[in-house]
Amino acid sequence: MKVLNGSKIRERREQRGMSQEYLARAIGKSVSSINRFEHNKTEPTASILYAISKALGCKMEAFFEK
Repeated sequence: MKVLNGSKIRERREQRGMSQEYLARAIGKSVSSINRFEHNKTEPTASILYAISKALGCKMEAFFEK
């Protein structure tokens, strides 16, 4: 089973040179929401995860571990 790993969201965001604030604005969420996703405190819905993947230019699968 694949498990969402929020640190993979952070890694991808940082690779793109994007701040949490920029990503939050790009997907219509708060900075605190992005922080919670990245630290595995809250799991984003599929639609939010899709928006994150589009903003970061990758597939949603990039955020999961086996």
